[in-house]
Amino acid sequence: MATIVEYDSRKEPLNAYPERIVSPFQPDSCCADHMMQVGKVEEERGFLYYYRRCRVCGFTIRYFLPVLPPEQHPQIQRQGSAHPQVQEVA
Repeated sequence: MATIVEYDSRKEPLNAYPERIVSPFQPDSCCADHMMQVGKVEEERGFLYYYRRCRVCGFTIRYFLPVLPPEQHPQIQRQGSAHPQVQEVA
């Protein structure tokens, strides 16, 4: 699976979604409370995911949604389109 995230601690964190995201290699203590969704939910090989990035340090991951039928998934809302939208869950 390809990713737009480039992990490099020598470069400044950068959010140039959807082309590229530069992230440090490891999370910091700030990440637990400051992760946010970047972009829309994407699908690759039947898996739904989106990027989560720390607002403070820039650490980024691909967050994979649990494999459930869309009508059973609590985080997905279909808003009249073929692309699911994710709601932030506190």
